[in-house]
Amino acid sequence: MKLHATYVALVIILVPTVSLAEDFNVEEQGLAPLPKNVESTIRNDKSFAGIQNCSLIGKAVNITGQNISGFVATTKDGCAWGAATGPIWVVHDAKQNSKMVLNYGGNSLTLGTQIENGFRNITITEGTAGWHSESQWKFDGTSYAKITETSDVNGKSGLPLNTPSPRKARHFPKSEPIVVPPRE
Repeated sequence: MKLHATYVALVIILVPTVSLAEDFNVEEQGLAPLPKNVESTIRNDKSFAGIQNCSLIGKAVNITGQNISGFVATTKDGCAWGAATGPIWVVHDAKQNSKMVLNYGGNSLTLGTQIENGFRNITITEGTAGWHSESQWKFDGTSYAKITETSDVNGKSGLPLNTPSPRKARHFPKSEPIVVPPRE
């Protein structure tokens, strides 16, 4: 009986910590070809210009917090990637009516539990051995807008970049370099 009580207590403690977030990594195994309407939405977006020879892969995700309502995609086999950074597209797919809501570059994407204007908040991370960046995105009713971005350079953390940023995520590759001032 004591073992049963311990098990029940453990379940009660652990169950509330379960998160709704799905993670997406441009290098993860098991990414598959996209439905034709989702692929067409990405290929017809100006962010795909210049990389038409790349194949697209991705997976279904729950971007509204209610059901599988979208797809996160990247290019297959590192096509058009930088150092550990690939293009990331988020497409809302409501009853075969696909709409691009985010395109950006990064390594991974995490869907948060907080919902803004019907869509879950997003965090995108990217980086290399000496640099790491994390940006937070909220849905503004039309597309995702970057809210904050912080960076760690050679172990020096918390360097703010474009906080807050009014720029919408409607570009790839990035149109401007990220400049990090030297830390004193």
